[in-house]
Amino acid sequence: MMVDDCLHDPVLGAKVLLGYTVPPHFELRLWGMWLRPFMVDSSGFGTAKSLGIAIVSALRAILIEGRVVGICSKTKAQGELVHQYFDRWIDSSAIFRSQVRIGTGGKLAATHGSSHWSTKFRNGSELRTITPDFARGAEKAGSEDWHDGMFDEWTKYPDINAFQRQLMTRVRKPVLPPYSAGDPIFANHIYMGGTAKYQWHPCYKIVKEYEEAMHKGSLDDEHQSWNYHHIPEKFRHLINLKNIIRLERDMAKDQVAQEIHGKWTRDSMGYYSTQDFEEARSDDVPVLTERPHEL
Repeated sequence: MMVDDCLHDPVLGAKVLLGYTVPPHFELRLWGMWLRPFMVDSSGFGTAKSLGIAIVSALRAILIEGRVVGICSKTKAQGELVHQYFDRWIDSSAIFRSQVRIGTGGKLAATHGSSHWSTKFRNGSELRTITPDFARGAEKAGSEDWHDGMFDEWTKYPDINAFQRQLMTRVRKPVLPPYSAGDPIFANHIYMGGTAKYQWHPCYKIVKEYEEAMHKGSLDDEHQSWNYHHIPEKFRHLINLKNIIRLERDMAKDQVAQEIHGKWTRDSMGYYSTQDFEEARSDDVPVLTERPHEL
């Protein structure tokens, strides 16, 4: 009975199975990740996007039989930071540890390989954190096959085309009975979490598509953006508020808007636009004698 309760309430699952009582913004994030097949999360620094990936991935693996979740970040090290939550829960959570499969030699099936880290479960589920290898067009992911794709720091990926071609297409594993692909809980899911950038960044096109779909009433698409101001006082101990305030004071205004407040800004707030600087790298860039438009 409790399994079914947690399966239909990820906030309850996070508390009962993993021991997390989360702030309100995090509850909405969990529900979005749980029910929306496509979700972008542009939240600012300190709102625990990576922890959200770890919690939802773990809950799906525990509660749904044969679920395969792929986790990927910009670099091998960043992806491993997410996967380390699973290692910690093996040590700290008796419920989580009891669901991990016993492998060769009586050891838990939690392995750290050079190309991927893996945690396998008694019910046939698996959490796989892979090395993207963007330098080679992310081609290493070609053999992967997932029900869910969790993409951390996706706005910092160096090659968005490779991301869409080689990583998003790995979310293709069929949902088999007794589960229904038509149920939003069991459907294939793609989550993209990363701080906001400039609106001319290629990721913004995807963000706008999701927002437009939401405005048309789509129940498949979700875009959320939170920042530390949304975290109530009783949960402030969960963030390094002093560091956030220092960064907010010292960083450029457009960086604060993006990295701290989770806002997609039109362009640099300085005299020359960041897009102009980027275009200046090409051979045929025009000479600008004045600002062509106001920001």
